[in-house]
Amino acid sequence: MYTWNISDGGVYLKAPGLEAGQVPIGRSMRLSFELPDGGPAMEVPARVVWVDGPVRDHQGRTGVGLGMRFDEVPDDYAHRIRLFVDSFRYRVALFAFPDPALAWGAFGDLFHVEEVEDVECLLRETIGGHAGLVIIGESRGRDEAMDALRYVVGSKAVERQPMILYAAGGVDEGAASWPGDELASLLSAHGRLGYAPMPMERLELRSHAQRSIETFVLAFENELLTTELGRAFQRLRRENEYLRSRYRLSERLLEIVGVSEAMRRVHALIERIAPFDTSVVVVGETGTGKELVARALHRLSSRVDGPFVAQNCAALAETLLDSELFGHARGAFTGATTDRAGIFEAAEGGTVFLDEIGEMSQAMQAKLLRVLQEGEVKRVGDVHTRRVDTRIICATNRNLEALVEEGSFREDLYYRLQSFVLTLPPLRERREDIPVLALHFLERLTGRHDHKVEGFTQDALKLLQLHDWPGNARELEHTVERLLVLCNEGGWIGADLVREALGQGRCLESRRTPLASERKERSLARALEAYEREIIVTELHRAGGVIARAARELGMDRTTLSRRLRRLGVKEGA
Repeated sequence: MYTWNISDGGVYLKAPGLEAGQVPIGRSMRLSFELPDGGPAMEVPARVVWVDGPVRDHQGRTGVGLGMRFDEVPDDYAHRIRLFVDSFRYRVALFAFPDPALAWGAFGDLFHVEEVEDVECLLRETIGGHAGLVIIGESRGRDEAMDALRYVVGSKAVERQPMILYAAGGVDEGAASWPGDELASLLSAHGRLGYAPMPMERLELRSHAQRSIETFVLAFENELLTTELGRAFQRLRRENEYLRSRYRLSERLLEIVGVSEAMRRVHALIERIAPFDTSVVVVGETGTGKELVARALHRLSSRVDGPFVAQNCAALAETLLDSELFGHARGAFTGATTDRAGIFEAAEGGTVFLDEIGEMSQAMQAKLLRVLQEGEVKRVGDVHTRRVDTRIICATNRNLEALVEEGSFREDLYYRLQSFVLTLPPLRERREDIPVLALHFLERLTGRHDHKVEGFTQDALKLLQLHDWPGNARELEHTVERLLVLCNEGGWIGADLVREALGQGRCLESRRTPLASERKERSLARALEAYEREIIVTELHRAGGVIARAARELGMDRTTLSRRLRRLGVKEGA
């Protein structure tokens, strides 16, 4: 460990061989060091205030830099350190200079001048960084002067090289001739070397020394500034990378809005399972955002550069769904004039999202099971199988276990899909998210419709929270859109407007929910069926019995809704 910089307030140390974690910030130490002023060694308590690393010293060793702040410095120590710092910045070292009186007279009290006896002393001055200018003369002969010059310039132990002035010639020799090719080569190779023939005038030496030391001090300060800027850029780069990663993550999860504990768990699970290629089943009621979760899983996975293809399995008849998913060969059926790749082939290297997987027929389930197990598809009317590399994410709002018990869902496919099940909570179970979602939808819809309002009143938000939202976030979004349209430009969305949008002032706190005794008498499958019937009947009433309008609000097509109405025993127009 050695000192790089020192002041009366602290010291910067370099510690080769250490790592940042070995010297925690706040650690206290007692520093013992000597100053080249002939005084006794000093012991000063200090503590680590910052750690810089890894850093390399001039010999290539890796370590850390430690910023140490002195806790208590006795007055006499502080005075010695202050004098040392002053002399450190303005010190001239003379080696074999032919006229020391000239140097003392030239520098006066501007610089501190010190004569060194031999090359070893000169090297100690330069190694310790105490000299800002070294003047080498030829009073002991040219060979010794050149040896000293080569020794100082070539030493790898010197970390911060000072300016060097080579004073050629003796006191009585007159102007010296150019002292050979070697010095010329050194002068051209090292910009910090200067040449001055002896004898010289006092003012000339003073001016030359002052320029040399100022150049040295500026270079030293520039070095410190460059180091500090480098550290600042490193910190900025790390901070930017962190912010970019958080921005990318938040951007990918942007639509999955929620501050509740339940949604924080959903966010954490999405981040955890997204990098794995395992199949995922997203379970949740209609409108809870199952497709948004699937898209987030795709964007956070290694398949992000591949396609994301979504298909609602309840939106098409079995034959059309077969062709859509697996493709068909030319001539497979009337109108099949060309070969056509299916969704699984089109999503090669990406993700396929199959919504409402519980509505698939048994035959389609068998074909899907082969894709999951073998990674193979066979087009309709073709005899060849094709390998596909796609990740499959499924979604359902039905209880697959109950469907297995009923015999309408394959047991082997059910267990194959159980690799990972991600359950989305309904909006009524995370009511603290309702205001956040409402404001999120309002902001987005305001830009879409170019119709600006001030926002929701507190009473309006409370009413929204009291509603049970059987259609979940999708129903809330459509309700916010209606509120936006009904609200005057620049006005506030109040409680009366919310009551009107929810239907003649009837909030869902007055909706009838089954009694506990009634719920106990039902099986889970019947309870889910009753709840599905209730949602559909409610939306039909709101749509005035118009099937197409109700289907749009529920996120399905008219054919799917009609099929469900027949299955649930609900008459169209009810």
